[in-house]
Amino acid sequence: MASNSQPTHESETYEVEDDLSTEYGQDSDYDSDSYGEDTNEDDLEDDFEALDVEDQVPLLPEEINAMDSVADHFESVFKQRFGSTHPSFFLGSLKEANRAAFRCPMADRRPLALYLHKDVNGLMKLPSETLVNKEISDLLRKEFVVWGWDMTTQVNRILLEELMAEADMRRIHSQIPSRLPALLVVLAPMSVNQIVARIQGHFSVERTTETLLDCLEQNKEIKEANQAGSAAFEAEKKERAALLEEQRIAYEHMLAEDKARQEEKLEKERLAKKKEDEERLQQEEEERMDA
Repeated sequence: MASNSQPTHESETYEVEDDLSTEYGQDSDYDSDSYGEDTNEDDLEDDFEALDVEDQVPLLPEEINAMDSVADHFESVFKQRFGSTHPSFFLGSLKEANRAAFRCPMADRRPLALYLHKDVNGLMKLPSETLVNKEISDLLRKEFVVWGWDMTTQVNRILLEELMAEADMRRIHSQIPSRLPALLVVLAPMSVNQIVARIQGHFSVERTTETLLDCLEQNKEIKEANQAGSAAFEAEKKERAALLEEQRIAYEHMLAEDKARQEEKLEKERLAKKKEDEERLQQEEEERMDA
């Protein structure tokens, strides 16, 4: 992330489309049924807090290098700009956040919420109103792993692509919506990361809460399915172990019988030889006496 150039902030104003599906294209996995019904958004910008972002401190300046410093600065400036009530952002790289969410015991796995920020005049409702709502921030803090990144500058957009490649999340990067800020919720059924919800500025607090709760329910179902599969696997494992133990006992019993038969045979041979030796000695003794 090192750069001597000063961060440049792109001042943009998006015209919100009536049909959000056009943003993702027909081949995208965006599903309006999954993310809530589209609303009439012709005048959505009037509802957004019109923050002048030109003079704002960037959430992610280009000159910070260490990932811990990046996350610490991100949360500190987020608090300064939008308020003390906010989600806790993961301190570490995206790869580490991905591991914290999904590379842990199944019972402890949580959805990964990627907050992708971009300073755009008129489109700051998501960070300035939604994410600072106490119910939403508490829900994200307790039930999600939240990782944040600022995509305002070209340098940071390129770096995010590199971080996603490092975290094996290239497919997620290809599905980032063009309209930011956005909160992308990621789950990992079958250990494959996939976006299950895109929360953007036009979402109400109620719709955002419902979407997050739905993501938690999906995560619960994934864990239950995995646990059911694990239970079946354990049952099959125990059955195989019992069969192997039964075969082991039968084999040892067979070996014991073979050993007993061999010992009996050897004992008979020993007794027969002993008898033969005794008879031979007796015969020799009789012959000597006759002589």
